[in-house]
Amino acid sequence: MTKRLLCILVATGALLAGTALGQTPTISDATRAASGPLTAEQAAEVEAFITFCTERMTNPASDAGVIRSCRVAMVSAYGGTLGEGYMSHFARTTERVFVPATLKRDQSPVVQVNGAIVVAQVARPEQMGLLEQMLTTHPSAAVRYQALKGFDRVAATAVARGSDAAGRVLDTLEAYARRTADPARPSDPAMIRELLRALDLSEVEADSLNPAALNAARARAMGIIRDLLGAHLQAIRDGRPAMADAFGFGVQALAAMGRELGEEQRKALLGTIANVAANAGEAFKELSLIDSGGTTRLEPAPGAVIMLLVYCERAIGTLSGSSEGSVWRRLPPKDAQEAQQALAALNNLVGSTGGDGDLQRLGVPRPTLLPRSPEAITRGR
Repeated sequence: MTKRLLCILVATGALLAGTALGQTPTISDATRAASGPLTAEQAAEVEAFITFCTERMTNPASDAGVIRSCRVAMVSAYGGTLGEGYMSHFARTTERVFVPATLKRDQSPVVQVNGAIVVAQVARPEQMGLLEQMLTTHPSAAVRYQALKGFDRVAATAVARGSDAAGRVLDTLEAYARRTADPARPSDPAMIRELLRALDLSEVEADSLNPAALNAARARAMGIIRDLLGAHLQAIRDGRPAMADAFGFGVQALAAMGRELGEEQRKALLGTIANVAANAGEAFKELSLIDSGGTTRLEPAPGAVIMLLVYCERAIGTLSGSSEGSVWRRLPPKDAQEAQQALAALNNLVGSTGGDGDLQRLGVPRPTLLPRSPEAITRGR
């Protein structure tokens, strides 16, 4: 019997004995403080701890008290002041033992443990294997959502530090963005919202990154955002409120990151935002039952669609240097006539199939209006 296996068996036996006496399994302070590679005994202690908790948290026969104790123990074991060697080994062991065992589980304790590990990894973006596995392979939407929220924090940390992890973060987010564009997969507005938030690097302050590298990271993030907005534009044309809410984050991110760009780069961003605004405007018109004469009674359009139009208008003002007041005098418009006036002002700004707007005079292409999808027509939208 190898020394490593013997250590694992001994550590597991100690944990079993402790739990049988009503004690929560723990990892020694010396192991938690290890800054360098763990000794065989310390590694076995971590392995036995995670294996023990994994088995009980994924065992259908475990009662709520056992599951809760293991959840608290795992979260505590990965929080606080910890040594680099311990953190690294705990993350790798969790990735190898805990996550695969939970792939077919969708219970709250498992999600919470994964979420806690995500948060703890924020300060160590170089240890992203666990995050990537959770985001790309886990069938639980709740776990994938936790992972994506983790990337929201990890992205800013990695870019600010100027580490090699910055490129890896953007690689992962770009790959996931392409995955959401797959027509064979149902779109999830909540995931797209978190993805757009993770790609917003406007508030990143470079600790050790030169301005050129930071600008390059932002440029890449903006490219991913533009592709993502284009891939899901049909949902905006169909007036889906949840997607309109998600798009609001993307539009604001483009405006915040793009304000210092050159003229041609800002034109490209303006073209993307004009497309969003024009299609959201068409959806608003149809959802509000406004006919060409403005005589049909006004039904309340989803507030998220209206706010997306407001965000688009503000973003256009930021990127084009316009300081004109909002075309939306009242939110929501009080009647069909007021709504018609707002939409006419929007068309004068972004352009339409009927003519050029202010943006076309700046060299921005006229927006492309999508037809409503058959599914939206069937739903009465």
